[in-house]
Amino acid sequence: MIEESVQTHNDKLMASAYEILRQCKERSIPCFLWGGGGIYHMINGKLDYRKMSDIEFMLPKSADKKVQKILEDLGFIPYSTFNNVQNMYSMPRREFYLPDRELTDSEVENLQRGRKSKIDNVKFQKVELFVNGIRMCWKFNIKDLPKSYADSVICPPGFQIALKLNPIHPDDFDLKDIQDIAQVLNQPHTKIVELDTIFTEPQLSSEYDCCIGTKMFERLSKTKDQFATIIHRNLSKVIESSELNEQGRQKAEKILDFVSPLLEKDKGGFLSKMRREKPVRVDARER
Repeated sequence: MIEESVQTHNDKLMASAYEILRQCKERSIPCFLWGGGGIYHMINGKLDYRKMSDIEFMLPKSADKKVQKILEDLGFIPYSTFNNVQNMYSMPRREFYLPDRELTDSEVENLQRGRKSKIDNVKFQKVELFVNGIRMCWKFNIKDLPKSYADSVICPPGFQIALKLNPIHPDDFDLKDIQDIAQVLNQPHTKIVELDTIFTEPQLSSEYDCCIGTKMFERLSKTKDQFATIIHRNLSKVIESSELNEQGRQKAEKILDFVSPLLEKDKGGFLSKMRREKPVRVDARER
C-alpha cells in the first residue's frame, strides 16, 4: 500500500474542515478554525512539510451542542468518555473521530471509550472542539477575539500567529511552530498592519489574501502580562531559522519592533519565574 503524500493527507483532512465550516456558516453558528488548519488556510493550502494530526475549532458555549450534532451527522463518532468528563471545566474540550470504514457496534463502543488500539485496519480523521477558549500551556478566552469577528469562520491571522507564538516553556515551541510562522510570513501577500486589525479573510474562497494586525498583540498584552515577553522570545527564534526567507525576516522584524515597547508590561519577571517553577509531570497512579 502506497503511503499518501503529506499534501494529499492534509488536503483530505481540510476537505472535512471546510465542510464543517460551510455547514456552520449556513446556520450562522460561530465556529473558528485555528491550529494547523488555520495555517493551511493562511498559506492557501500549500502545507506540505508536515502532516496535520487533526482539525481544531474554537467556539462559544452556545454553539457547542449544535456543532457536535453537525459532526455526528457527518459521520464523526464522539469520544464520549473524554467529552463527558470535560463538562466540568469552564473551557471544555471535545474529541470526535471519523473512521475510513464502517465500524461494528463493538468497535464504535471501543472508540467512544477511547480504545482505538483495539480497532484494527482503520484510519481516523480527528476533530477537536475547544469550547469558550483554549487552555493548554496558555489560556485564551474566546472573548479575546475581536467582536467584529463574531460571524467569521477563520481565526483572524494576527490571533492565529499569537497562538502559534504563545508557548511559555522552551520545549513547547518546536520546529513545527517555527515552520508554520515562517510559511505565513514568507507569503508575498502577507502584510503587517501596525495600528489596525484589518484582516481580509477569504473564509471559504480560494481567492486569498490576509494581513496580520499587530494591534492584536497590543490587545492581548493589556490583559496577559507575560504575553509580549513570550512573543518576543519565540519570534526571535523564528528570525534565526533557515525556514524564513528575507522577505519573511523583514516582516518578523517589523512585528518585533511593534512588540518591543510592550515588554515593560511583563510584570515581575513572570516568564523567568515560570521557567524556575516548571511543573513536574506526575503519574497519579504512582501515588
